[in-house]
Amino acid sequence: NSMVLMKRWGWGVLNPLFDKRYPIEKLSRGEVIFFQYLENRDILYVKRVIALSHDQVMMINGDVVVNGERLALTAQPSTAALAHIKIFLEKNEAQSYLIYRQPDATRQQYPFLEQCQSMAEGKACTVPENHVFVLGDNREESSDSRYWGFVPTDHIVGTLW
Repeated sequence: NSMVLMKRWGWGVLNPLFDKRYPIEKLSRGEVIFFQYLENRDILYVKRVIALSHDQVMMINGDVVVNGERLALTAQPSTAALAHIKIFLEKNEAQSYLIYRQPDATRQQYPFLEQCQSMAEGKACTVPENHVFVLGDNREESSDSRYWGFVPTDHIVGTLW
C-alpha cells in the first residue's frame, strides 16, 4: 500500500450553486494532480499534467511531443525483477520525474486520440481552454487522456504535496 498527500488549498474554491470548482493556483506541465473522473465525479484520479490549455500534444511511438518539442527521456537503471519494464527520467519544462515503459507491451489503441488532427507523424491534439491533458507514469498501463480526453480544470481538487 502507498500513501500520498494532496494539497487542496487553491483548488477547492467551490461555487455550490453550480457545483463547480474554480482553481486559483497555476498549474505547471509535469505536475501531478488529483481530479474528479469525467464520467463519475465521485471517483478521484491521480495523473500527471502533460499539456495545458492551448498546448498541442502528440504521441509518436510512445514518446510525448508538446508544442513541437519531444519531452527528453534519459534511461535509468532497473532491477532484474523489472527487466521487462524500462525506467526513464522524463523532463517536462522544469519538472523531472520517472516514467515506466514496457517495450514489449501490446500496441494500444487510444480512442480519444482518434478524434485529434491527423499529421504525418501521428495524431495531434490541441488542449481547449480550461482543460489539461494528463498521462499516467506507467505509460502502457494507464487509463488517461488518451482514452477519455481532456480534464476540465474545474474537476481538479488538488496537487501532489
